[in-house]
Amino acid sequence: MILKVQGQSRSSALIVEVVKAEYDSNVHLQDTLKKLIPWVNRILYNQIINWVVFGSLHDPTGEFFVKQNRSDVDSVDASGKPSHSKHSAARPKNHEKYIVDYAVVPSHFSVPLTDRILYIGASIGILSNSEKTKSSIVLKQKQFYEELKNLPIETFRVEELSEVIEGIAIEVGKDLHHLVVAETDLPKHLGIIKDFYLTGRGELFHDFLLNLKTVPMAKNSLLSDVSQAFILAATRVQVQDEILQRIHIQLPSDIAKPKLELVMSSMSLRMEDEWPLHILFSPESLRKYNELFRFLLQVRLLQIDLSMIWLNTRRVFRFPVPRGPAELRNVMSYFIDHLQHYLQEDVLENQFAILTNAIEKSENFDQILVAHAQFQSNILAQSFRSSKQLRHFLDEIIKVCSNYVAFINNHIQTCETKDLPVNEGISKEVSDISVNFFRHMDLLLNLLKNLALNPQSGQYLGQFLLRLDFNSYFSSTISGFNV
Repeated sequence: MILKVQGQSRSSALIVEVVKAEYDSNVHLQDTLKKLIPWVNRILYNQIINWVVFGSLHDPTGEFFVKQNRSDVDSVDASGKPSHSKHSAARPKNHEKYIVDYAVVPSHFSVPLTDRILYIGASIGILSNSEKTKSSIVLKQKQFYEELKNLPIETFRVEELSEVIEGIAIEVGKDLHHLVVAETDLPKHLGIIKDFYLTGRGELFHDFLLNLKTVPMAKNSLLSDVSQAFILAATRVQVQDEILQRIHIQLPSDIAKPKLELVMSSMSLRMEDEWPLHILFSPESLRKYNELFRFLLQVRLLQIDLSMIWLNTRRVFRFPVPRGPAELRNVMSYFIDHLQHYLQEDVLENQFAILTNAIEKSENFDQILVAHAQFQSNILAQSFRSSKQLRHFLDEIIKVCSNYVAFINNHIQTCETKDLPVNEGISKEVSDISVNFFRHMDLLLNLLKNLALNPQSGQYLGQFLLRLDFNSYFSSTISGFNV
């Protein structure tokens, strides 16, 4: 047993496990080990108490299973507040400041228990360093301390520990809920997420996309030019300065040959949120929002482009011609318009209302975390970002439509430059694009109808199909083009 303990010298938690296992298996040593167990248990109990009650991690030898995340040491202080300047691009990441090292977690500690212990200590650190909650949490810390101190250390009963930990987590969650919702005004910040990341301010992004078309796309000034186009659009639609100062456009620095399509596919937003909202709007959460932001922006741009080429397609063929440029544009525009309406109304507005209602009814921060995670999961799934098949076909259709817009505009520009007739020499190109579009469209519709039979996804897919293909109108239109 001594050799086993020496082998586990890096963790008091595992030493407890070794001693307990020896006690259970060796009847002859039970009387001796009975005297040793309280001393071994006390070390682990004290570490848990320091962390759970005070949010303090005093572990110079690295024995405790909660550890500081070394990748985050320089970005935040002990309270989870950023150690950088106010306008720094770095973000506070208190939820990642501490992690659980599962390699040194005792086997009789469940994952939910260790996660709960991690959550409580991190939350105590936040509440203790907020002037709005410091006084109330100090009173509760005395209660938490007494509850943990009263646990028997002669025998380590995980069930009793779990019960006390769960009770503490509920109390901490209530205070954290008050801090985030009432004191920091969470609904206001969710409104910013909706208006910007989810493009809820349609007039803003319509103007922004029109401005982007005039940006020179010079590599040296690309970020500055794109940001200026965004600020100009925001000013025109009267976005409040307080909000505008917190939203920033981001672009990768390695764009070799800037083009509008490349800028659109790599653009992201950065929001300066108020402390401690970073525990809800984590980097991973914002990454998902940015993924959806780029997709929604792409759909909006295509909707604008298809609307703007209406006159050009009529010039190419002065009268409606079956399967001609104007008719093809009409079908593309019909699909993109209905996709945009579905995304904005049936998905984003509906799911945001559900999230808002859940937060209004919530009493604990845990409930907010669950509601927000469910919200993100739902909007990504219902926006076809979670299914590889749906995402592939939808992206291909958007690509074909974008190529068609570029082809028509380039053709008109070439004809005007060289003084050529605009209604000649494009039949084959239009036919090829048409075949490609309707082939993907037919595959997407069939896939949607098949997936709509699935109880899990059937409701929202059925809603989209009802909007897009009411009375089989769109299906018959596709059939009419002899795909």
